[in-house]
Amino acid sequence: MDAPAPIPEPFRQTAPGRVVIREGGGCLSAFGTPFLAAGVFVTLIGLQVIPVSNRDEVPSWAWPLIFLMGLAFVAAGVHLVFGRRWTTLDRGKGVIVLQSGLLVPQKREQRSLSDFAAIRIRFEAGDSDTADRYPVTLQGRADRPDTTLSNPIDYAAAREQAQFAAGFLRLPLVDATTDHEAVVRTGGETPASAQNRAARPP
Repeated sequence: MDAPAPIPEPFRQTAPGRVVIREGGGCLSAFGTPFLAAGVFVTLIGLQVIPVSNRDEVPSWAWPLIFLMGLAFVAAGVHLVFGRRWTTLDRGKGVIVLQSGLLVPQKREQRSLSDFAAIRIRFEAGDSDTADRYPVTLQGRADRPDTTLSNPIDYAAAREQAQFAAGFLRLPLVDATTDHEAVVRTGGETPASAQNRAARPP
C-alpha cells in the first residue's frame, strides 16, 4: 500500500480533519531584530538619554522627530520579531479560524468554509525590492472576501500547497497564474463540475 503523501509546509496537521498554518518567527524574527535594536537606539537619542557629539547643533524641534522615527522602527521591529499569525482549517467544524498576536493569539476571526468556492493560485509580480510571488488563497463566493493561506515565491511550492488545500477541503483548484485560468481536477470532480461549483453563487 502506498504511503500517504506528505503534508507540505507551512501546513501542520494538529488533529484529524484540522490543519494549521503558522506564520512569523524564524527568519522574520532575525530580519526584524536590527530594526528593533535601531529603533530603541534612535528613540533613546530622541529622548536625549544617549548623548550625541553634535547635540548643540541639533535644533530643539528635531528631537521629537528623532523620537518618532525611533518609535516607527520599534513598531516595525516588534511586529517582525514577535508578530505571529495562525490560520486553522477545520474541516470537521466547517470553519476557518484566523488568529494573530504578539507571540500568542490576541485577535480572532472565524468564518464558515461554505463562504469559499475554490482554492486559487495567482501571480503577483515583484519589483526591484521584492520577489515575484504566487499567493494561495481561498476564493470567496460572490462578494465574500478571499483569504490568503500562503504566499510562496516559488510556483512549484505554491502548486503543491494549493493542491493539498484543495484536496483537504474538497474544493476545486483554480490556477490563475497565466492569462487563461485553468481548473484542476480535485478528488472525484471533473473539471467541468469543479468550474461550475467555483462559479456557483451562494
